[in-house]
Amino acid sequence: MRFYGTYERALDEKKRLIVPAEFRKYLIPEVIVTQNGGVSLAIYREEKIKDFPPETIRKIKIDKQGRMLIPRELIKSTGLRKRVYIYGKGEYLEIRRGGKNERTRKRFNVGKN
Repeated sequence: MRFYGTYERALDEKKRLIVPAEFRKYLIPEVIVTQNGGVSLAIYREEKIKDFPPETIRKIKIDKQGRMLIPRELIKSTGLRKRVYIYGKGEYLEIRRGGKNERTRKRFNVGKN
């Protein structure tokens, strides 16, 4: 499975993110989350766990509604806010905060999915 597209989402009050529906069946029940350059998060399918040093990853469950709880320390260290963007990057999904990317998205006419 290759991940493509751009999605705008909001973290709920419990800091859960709804995974785009078309990706859920490839990611449930757990994903691997790692920091991606300090400003974003990368979400990989569980079988990619062997590709990362254990101390750099978090295993996160996706619930039946397609939500994943983003740990507070990862939200703080990456500067994520309520509005986030999910970018399909082929082998993984990237999560970035919404404020800075909104201007870029509008400038390059990237549609919401």
